[in-house]
Amino acid sequence: MNKWIYYSVSISVFLVCFFILNLAILHLNLPSIIAFAMSFIWHFTLHSPGLRDKMLQSKKHFSFIVLIFKINFYLQMFAPVKGEHWFRPAIRALSPLVFNLVLASINLEAQLWQVALFSLLASAIFELMLVKIPKKDEIFSR
Repeated sequence: MNKWIYYSVSISVFLVCFFILNLAILHLNLPSIIAFAMSFIWHFTLHSPGLRDKMLQSKKHFSFIVLIFKINFYLQMFAPVKGEHWFRPAIRALSPLVFNLVLASINLEAQLWQVALFSLLASAIFELMLVKIPKKDEIFSR
């Protein structure tokens, strides 16, 4: 996957979705908006080209980015290698969902159903965007 295409498409999709959510649904509370942004950035971090290997070999054991990769690594161990094509993205959506729900349960203003909804919405949008980004082989074959 070409890094420039990945970063430009990811950031533009995030900004468009974030702008639409803020304009179209004005009555959202701040924890819901933060849940959407956190889930999207969580997936963005997981799929960044080359970052996974760098972070798992890093000596920064208590970094938040390392935590994201380790949680995903341990959750992916439960996913079968062969099987349903939707199972791995569903497992990837679990970790930001749980993290956002824990943060929302601490906040008294947060509505848990909105936080869960927007966390899952961001995960779904990112996974759909990831399917639509052309792979490196497809770019050079044109």
